[in-house]
Amino acid sequence: GILEAQEKALELVTSSRRGIVLKGRQVGITTFLLAYDLLFAICNPGLTVIIAMQTDEIAKEKLGVIRSWCDEIEIPLVVRDAHKLVFGNGAIIKCMSSGSRAAEGQTRMARGGSASMLHVSELAFWTLDSKAFQSLSSAAFPDAKIVVESTGTAAQSYFRKMWDTATDPMVEEPMYGAIFIGVEDDQDARRDPRTITEETWAALQKDRGFSRRDTAAWWWQKLMGDYAGDVHGLLQEEPVK
Repeated sequence: GILEAQEKALELVTSSRRGIVLKGRQVGITTFLLAYDLLFAICNPGLTVIIAMQTDEIAKEKLGVIRSWCDEIEIPLVVRDAHKLVFGNGAIIKCMSSGSRAAEGQTRMARGGSASMLHVSELAFWTLDSKAFQSLSSAAFPDAKIVVESTGTAAQSYFRKMWDTATDPMVEEPMYGAIFIGVEDDQDARRDPRTITEETWAALQKDRGFSRRDTAAWWWQKLMGDYAGDVHGLLQEEPVK
């Protein structure tokens, strides 16, 4: 069935033409959106979906996931190469990476075609992020659906600027709907709440903003184990708020 975090993403993509998702690691959002990309292609004959990742290797890997789903549920493909799938209804899913650049720092992303849907993943970690994203969005039709999802970073990235604008209370009608999917939305990030003391639980509520004790217990174990007390490192991978 659909995961709790994926339910939030579903609400966003069905209610907003453009959406931005700030998320933690391994919460299933990219996989969910790949499934949405496939559904969009099936339901919209002749239209093009572009999936954009930070590296070509990852882009081809994600397109391979969709290709395997098509094989599993027996959806016929007219073309099935490493960067493009063409469906019997004329819909196309293309994958590309932010690493393809022209001279003098210009990007070649999305040149030579228009898209009705853009799925942009991990924008916060792209090279030449603003130029690449602007090239992508300019290649989309005016009414295209655009979904941008990324893990956060402390750096002043283009994704962070987009997020700040989308969540700025002074902006009356932001272009992008925005949702945050943190560790408390991850139903796998749970541990017996009795494994942390009352003092630790109180501190995690006050200092880190936890509202679920079972997730706080999981996060604390992760902090004291795999992350050896590196709070900032764990907050980037498993954000709370």
